[in-house]
Amino acid sequence: MIWHEATTPEITLLFSLIFIFGRSFKNKFRLSQTV
Repeated sequence: MIWHEATTPEITLLFSLIFIFGRSFKNKFRLSQTV
């Protein structure tokens, strides 16, 4: 875990963005699969 070394707002924002985009991408993929 490298949370202690890199706890800058930029990295936190980056991780949150990746998390949000990943979730939305999974949802879209699921929708396209069901349709």
